[in-house]
Amino acid sequence: MQRFMMTTFITLAVASFTSSAFGAQTQFFGENWFRYTQVMFDRETQTSRFGVERIYLRYNHKYTDNLDSRITLEFFSSDKDANGAGLKLKDAYVKFSGIIPEGDITVGLQKQYFGRVYDWEYWPIVKALEDQYGVIHGSRDYGVSVGGYFPQHYGTWRVQAINGEGFKNVGKYLNKELAYIADLRLIPYPGFTVGGSFIRENAGPDSAYEKRQYYTGLGRIAKGPVDIWVQYLSGEKGNPDEPTSQMGYMVFPKFHLGSLLDVDLELLGRFDYWDPNTDQENDGSYMYLGGFNYYFSRQEKGTPGVMLQVAFLREQSELEDADPTDEIMVQLRWEWATPTLQ
Repeated sequence: MQRFMMTTFITLAVASFTSSAFGAQTQFFGENWFRYTQVMFDRETQTSRFGVERIYLRYNHKYTDNLDSRITLEFFSSDKDANGAGLKLKDAYVKFSGIIPEGDITVGLQKQYFGRVYDWEYWPIVKALEDQYGVIHGSRDYGVSVGGYFPQHYGTWRVQAINGEGFKNVGKYLNKELAYIADLRLIPYPGFTVGGSFIRENAGPDSAYEKRQYYTGLGRIAKGPVDIWVQYLSGEKGNPDEPTSQMGYMVFPKFHLGSLLDVDLELLGRFDYWDPNTDQENDGSYMYLGGFNYYFSRQEKGTPGVMLQVAFLREQSELEDADPTDEIMVQLRWEWATPTLQ
């Protein structure tokens, strides 16, 4: 791991020097999540630990106004390695702009453009709805996407062809068919968003499932200090003749206190319901989350410089008299970025 990290930094340094020499633009970013987690079941503590949940190291390189690329590495605490750390390749793509009016063609390891996962900022720490319940396989995947803005930025659109198994699976772990995604967002007037996504994959009999097909609808109201997202998710997976139908929804409100108090603090909540098999009774679960984010400082464009995130989470089964699982997460999160190198 240490040798790999040293090689990575040397490679990035050489890339930075090369870009400067030839007049291109390069910028480095970093993001760090240090978290305390306590998990309790039936009022008994099951987990109590500190850990580095994520460290992102990102390299952006702009060749021309219409051609740029990104590489992102993710480091994290892991008990699967003798050194207590793991590594993931999170982004590795090139983006061609100018070919599509107000749009781009992106090729490589990139975000999955389904639901909210591609613009999910982890303000409540936990994953987006479709990622949380395994509808999509990770936030990134290998493939090609085409998309962009509608005239006057009244929304966005994107279509995508990906492997379908997510960024953690390559080579022999892939099935023989691709997954296809279509995503649409409409913004009829500022502060109001509606949209939806669709994913379809014919994985084939050699896979853990033969068919995966889901759709999601979402809406947003953002006015002043109030920001509310709602999302509905439904679909099926398994044998094409007898697939397992699934359904769920999320409500995610956020309220910024800056307009009322002289403090950069936002309160947030989230409520989920997920039914993994709509043909069975009492197999669903609820998730309740409440917490806050406090910003010690912000970077340009409002992104967090240093922030404290606190979340209290409860997962409750539909089964009568079932004991809940409670979780407390306290996370210090900080980001940095170098000046643009030319």
